[in-house]
Amino acid sequence: MTEEEEISLTVDIQAGMHDGDTIKFEQVADEAVGHIAGDLIFQVRQIPDTLFTRDGDHLKMTFGISLLESLVGFKRSFQHLDGHEVVVDKQDVTYCSEVFVIKGEGMPRKGNKKVKGDLYITMQIQFPRTFSSSQKEAIKKAMA
Repeated sequence: MTEEEEISLTVDIQAGMHDGDTIKFEQVADEAVGHIAGDLIFQVRQIPDTLFTRDGDHLKMTFGISLLESLVGFKRSFQHLDGHEVVVDKQDVTYCSEVFVIKGEGMPRKGNKKVKGDLYITMQIQFPRTFSSSQKEAIKKAMA
């Protein structure tokens, strides 16, 4: 009979770790007589997010704005991954698929969590499907 030994390990997931990074515990796996115990290796897997995608230390997202907001500007906010509020304030014309960059709002850099990547926001303009005749006239007048 073999005696089973139970050990407790703590896996420390550090800020800035990437998908596929590994954490290794040396010589803690099963042992056999005359052999050194093997290593136990954990591999980090990133859970997909509905709002953000990761590109190295940078984050990317798409932000929907109205046609009016694209023409006259806007100020809106959203909740970041860690729960803090990020304000997007753009007070001039926004073009289709324009990318707005917020420095330092990306992921922490591995080994230096005080330094962060950037957040790249692609602006997606939500155009109205139709305009009434009076709306069309008002737009023509305003744009003339």
